[in-house]
Amino acid sequence: MIRRARSIILRYSTTALIAENFVAKTAIELSELGRWVLASCDGWSHPYALYSAVPASVHPALEREIASLTAASLLVCQHSPAAAQDQEYEERFAWGAIAGYYHFSIRGTEYMDPAQSAARLVEKSATTEAVPLHQDNQGYAATIALPRPELESDALSLMCRRRSYRGFSDEALRLDHLSECLFAGLGITGFVKPFAESEEQLPFKLTPSGGGRNPYEAFVYARRVDGLAPGVYHYSAREHSLGLVGEQDLPSVAEVLAGQRWFEHTAALVLLVANFERTMWKYPHPTGYRVVLLEAGHIAQNILLAATARGLACTPTCAIDDRQAVRLTKCAQLTQSHVYTIALGNRSTIPTVMDPLHIAHNSSSPVAPG
Repeated sequence: MIRRARSIILRYSTTALIAENFVAKTAIELSELGRWVLASCDGWSHPYALYSAVPASVHPALEREIASLTAASLLVCQHSPAAAQDQEYEERFAWGAIAGYYHFSIRGTEYMDPAQSAARLVEKSATTEAVPLHQDNQGYAATIALPRPELESDALSLMCRRRSYRGFSDEALRLDHLSECLFAGLGITGFVKPFAESEEQLPFKLTPSGGGRNPYEAFVYARRVDGLAPGVYHYSAREHSLGLVGEQDLPSVAEVLAGQRWFEHTAALVLLVANFERTMWKYPHPTGYRVVLLEAGHIAQNILLAATARGLACTPTCAIDDRQAVRLTKCAQLTQSHVYTIALGNRSTIPTVMDPLHIAHNSSSPVAPG
């Protein structure tokens, strides 16, 4: 028995119609016969039903088409691993193809190395005018000057001191400093019922969360932290504790962070992993995906500010090797995903030694600016 996979989109290239399974990351050019096969297999059916609907002269071509569509996971065979994955996607990824295409397609990104990135930036600068990085109020009906803020105030002074700094010393990170950073980003300060009859209690945290769904879990890749053996730990916000996930076959930081060698001396990485089902449960519309992504920024900023208050070196990045992230955190690939990472450590007097092209590289890679 076969059926059409649920995670398919159709798009046009310049010369052909492309069918793509965005969960399986496969794509093929779709023939007229292939379109008919996919349209005819919405539910489980036997291939004989397809053969009986076309002349015998078409049977050889139909056989090749079914084999091609199955190999590309556009058709799935009942009881196969592909069918199991397809069923799980249909049942658990509530936001469908609209959000699903983005969610699955960006995984496994191959990042440029510093030389490639620098060359691209040089070429871009020579051929395309840079986009302005701010907008003034010229052309509006009126301009109202605002009072200058007091930058010496406690909150603004701390914010002004926060800078991404990729200079990590070999000194171990204090456990209480790591504890403060984790609590600032994800710690729970209390609980509230969303309505009187609810069995569920929503956690209050130091960061805003859409609908109180709190979709993020934090995993700490500890390398040099006082009182912690090197390994990967899960942070329980409810217990304010760390649970050991694994301590064997630990990769280098550069391997985890998609080749970013300037993070190699980091004492600890905090990996933020989103559990999308928490937000899907309440919000059926795929804009909920945007809500989840936004929340990573709230959490990361609190961690960075807590680190800044303690004089630590701290830098966020979203460039990561997804395969390493899954291996370290053991998260479910279908409905969970690594979104953001914060590097923590004690400051060295100079930034981490990098390739001479690192400035251009950082300008064009998906890492946070200073």
